[in-house]
Amino acid sequence: MLAYECKAVADKPGSFAWTFAGTDAKLLDANRKEVGKYYAGPTWESNDGSKVTGKQLAVSPGAAGSIPLQLVQAAPSTGTGAMTDVTYIQRLKTVGGVASATPVCAATNVGTKTSVGYQTDYVFFKKG
Repeated sequence: MLAYECKAVADKPGSFAWTFAGTDAKLLDANRKEVGKYYAGPTWESNDGSKVTGKQLAVSPGAAGSIPLQLVQAAPSTGTGAMTDVTYIQRLKTVGGVASATPVCAATNVGTKTSVGYQTDYVFFKKG
C-alpha cells in the first residue's frame, strides 16, 4: 500500500493536494509466497533479515493511473541473505498506486491520510 496525506500546496495559496506519505508493501515471489517487505527509505527487506536501501537514479512514466517505473542504485546491504550483493533494483509493470481524486483533498480534510493499493515487479541485480 502507498499512503498519501492531504496537504496545502506550499507555492499555491488556497490549493491542496494528496502528497506521498510512505510505503508499506509485501514482497511476493513468483508463487505469490511472501518473501519480504518494502517500506520507506526506500528499503527492501527479506524474511531472512537481509535488507538493502537505495538512491533513485531514474524514473519513467507508468501506465495511466499507475506509479512510475524506477531505477534505484542500491547501497551496501545489511545482513547476509537474499539482499546480499544487490547493486540495482528496477521497478517494472506498475499497476495502480496513484492517489485517488476521491475523497477530494481540501482545507476541511488537511492531515487526512488515505492508502492506495498497487502492484509491481521488482528486479534485483546482483554483483556477478
